[in-house]
Amino acid sequence: MLRPRLHPRRFLMSRRRTRPRGKPRLLTPESHAKIVEATTGGSPMWAAAAYAGVSTRAFEVWMSRGHAEETRIIEDDAVPNDDEQPFRQLYLDVLQARAKATVRNAGLIQQAAIGGVVTEETVKRYRDPDTGAMVEEKTVKRTPPDWRAAAFWLERRDGANFGKAAELNVELTGAGGGPVQMSVTGAEDLAAKVRANIAVLTAAAATPQEVYGADVVDADVVED
Repeated sequence: MLRPRLHPRRFLMSRRRTRPRGKPRLLTPESHAKIVEATTGGSPMWAAAAYAGVSTRAFEVWMSRGHAEETRIIEDDAVPNDDEQPFRQLYLDVLQARAKATVRNAGLIQQAAIGGVVTEETVKRYRDPDTGAMVEEKTVKRTPPDWRAAAFWLERRDGANFGKAAELNVELTGAGGGPVQMSVTGAEDLAAKVRANIAVLTAAAATPQEVYGADVVDADVVED
């Protein structure tokens, strides 16, 4: 019995069709490195994703999968999943990069509050007129302490006590921690003045010529 011969070209084409289709994975070592680099510099998530050439949504999905894998390993004492390892490693590296950026920037704020950063250094050389020896004189300029940096750090670190909202959260208490006793002095005099003003206005409305010393012309009101 004769069997049909398969054309080599058709056989290769059929094998190509069996390969799985789909876009290549965007989480490559290059994109991983760029995301970590941008995050270490203090860039937000959207900027780090754009720097790596991926969407913010993709970055969020990767971080979510990495967090889920790390949680599963820790809580369940499970064996790491090789397929999820790239996302887990990205998640761990981004967390460390964010911590580095936080520590670095907090240190810069503290340094600005304390002062003492060298801004200029000059060296002057001259000959001593008495001894004839060369003398080297160094002048160093440093930044002064900046209270605004300290205030900024306190406001961000402990906003409940040093933030702007703390200024509105004021509690008044009376003696022994009880309620505040309030009293109004001169209330009777104030009431008497109000009654006198009302009497004057009433008299002016009834007899305006007596109050203002002007002639009043009687007029009838005509309704349309």
